[in-house]
Formats: sequence, structure tokens, C-alpha cells
Amino acid sequence: ANEQKRFLCGLPITEDQKINGVVLAFGQVADAAAKGGHSKGMKSLLHQVLTLDKNGVPKHRQPEQILPDHADQSFEDLYLFANISKQFRSLRLKQPVMDKLMHRILATMDADAAFLHFPGFPEYHQLNIRPAMGGPDSSGPLRESLQKVIDHCIEHFSGSYCVIDDSTNDDRFAALSERPFRCMAVTVRYMKQSYGLLGLVSYDIDKGFRHDALNIMQTLANQLAAMLANMERYDELERFTVNIVCSLVNAIESKDAYFQGHSKRVHQYAMQMAKHLNMPAEEMASLKWAAVLHDIGKIGIPERILCKPGQLTEKELDLIKQHPMKGKTILEPIRQLQPSMDAIAHHHD
Repeated sequence: ANEQKRFLCGLPITEDQKINGVVLAFGQVADAAAKGGHSKGMKSLLHQVLTLDKNGVPKHRQPEQILPDHADQSFEDLYLFANISKQFRSLRLKQPVMDKLMHRILATMDADAAFLHFPGFPEYHQLNIRPAMGGPDSSGPLRESLQKVIDHCIEHFSGSYCVIDDSTNDDRFAALSERPFRCMAVTVRYMKQSYGLLGLVSYDIDKGFRHDALNIMQTLANQLAAMLANMERYDELERFTVNIVCSLVNAIESKDAYFQGHSKRVHQYAMQMAKHLNMPAEEMASLKWAAVLHDIGKIGIPERILCKPGQLTEKELDLIKQHPMKGKTILEPIRQLQPSMDAIAHHHD
């Protein structure tokens, strides 16, 4: 019952993603510390030890202090990653996803503004301001001042990241705002392809960025870059698929002038009706392919029958009537077109 409680804390010593050792702290726990605050303090102390070089000076220019309330922030970081990564499983970045991302960054990074700048994807440009600073208002001096900061980050950015601890100490940024600020920007890059910048701006220069803010921002930037790369590949695959489909349709319609433009017209009418009915996006996509490809089965019907000027015999008519099922047979191996199969097979029923 009188046994003294003891603690053991450890953190890995890493370099270039390799673990070179471990720094440990071991000792007795005081009664006051035993209530829950001791582990946080030791974790903070060990982090600070790891940031010192042989002369006892912090290794990085950005502030490395860890405030006591930041010890629990690691759980908030994990929550941020978990929620954002779920959204990135889609093949498309959607505006609600981007809004949620920027909101979580502002809340987690304790910044006054967060921004995204994608030259190749202007629809994803973002400048989100913390509500207490002005909120979503798209006008006003604050937003104009922040935009100047972003423009200068873009203009003077080089390397994988840029950190300005105090704008008054940097001639490039000192005149941009009446209020001193600090900012951080990381490149959004996948392999050798650079897509733009993800960044933070704060007017509280005394507080400093969290010690792990740069790592978190770079991780999020990597996720965004991978998502954008996947989108580009998906677009290329989609264009390739569309070209193949167009070639198949042209092969059919080239058999007779009567058929030329038929599939295009069916597609246009189908899309107009689908919009009028407020059809869900996924169903519209299936209808689109069905409309364009509904007559693909005619590619297996002899041209002498398709282009016959006179009345068809019963046998020839029966052959014509088989083209919906022939179309389904032709397209069935293409898994992506499975939702359109029933419409293609039964478009004459």
C-alpha cells in the first residue's frame, strides 16, 4: 500500500524516417502529479530535449515550444486525419469536403486563416477566415490583406515549405499588413507534379506555430496531392473510354446516313428529361451511357439488312430485334457499364 508510484516515458530519436535511438525518463511520481498531469509534462520535456542540438539550441527556426494544453492535441490531430482521409476516398473533391478540411485545419492549427491555391484547379481555391476574425465575409480590408499575403507566398515560394515567424523581420512581407503576422505554406506535390500551396496565416506572433504544425500540414498536402493526381488519371481514363465509345458509335452510324447523329440526339433528349425529373447523379450517369450505346448491338447486323431499302422479311426483322441483347452481350465485360445494361437490353420493350 505504501509502494511509491513510478513512471517511465520514452520517445524515439528519428532521422530521415529511421529510428536511431530512444530517449527515456524514469523516476518516482509525486502525489500531485499522480492525478494525471505528469505524463503530459514529461512528454513535453522529452520533445524539447529532442529539438536541441549539441549546443543546446533548437534545431529549427520555427518555435518548438509545446504548451501544456497542446499535449492532448495529438488526439485532435488523429481525429482530423481520420475524418479528412475518409472524404479523400472519392474520385472527386467536392466543395463540402474542402470546406470541412479548411474548417478542421483552422480549429486544429489555431490559425486566423487557412488557404488553398491550385493554379490548375481554380475551382478549389479557398481562403477561410476564423469566425472571430471576420468569418466567411468575402469583402473587406482583412480579406484583401490576407490575399496580399497569399499572393506573396505564391510569388516568393520555393522548396517544399516556407515559414515566416514574424513578418516585421522579413522585408518581403513587412509592408503587406499593418498588423504583424506569421505564416506557413507547404507545397501540394505528388511525385514531381506540383499542384499548388496549402497555408496558414496568424496575427498572434507571440504564440508561434505548434512544433508539429509543419508535419501535419505536409501530411494533409500529400493527401490532397494524391487526390488531385487520382482525379487527373480518372479524367484521362474517362476521356479514353469516351473516345472508344464514340468510335464504336461512329462505326455503327457510318453504315447508313439515316443513323448518323441518332445516338447523340437520344442522349440529348434523355439528359433533358433526367434533369427535369431531378434524377440522381449516379442514375443520370447510367442513363447517359445507355443512351449513347443503346444501338451498339447493330454492329453485329449485316449492312445489307440495316440499309435495305425495301421491306424486311420476318427473318431479317427478327435479326434486327436482337440488337438490344447483342448490345448487352458486347458491353457486358465492361464492369463500369453494368448499371446501364438493363436499359440497353430492353430499350425496345
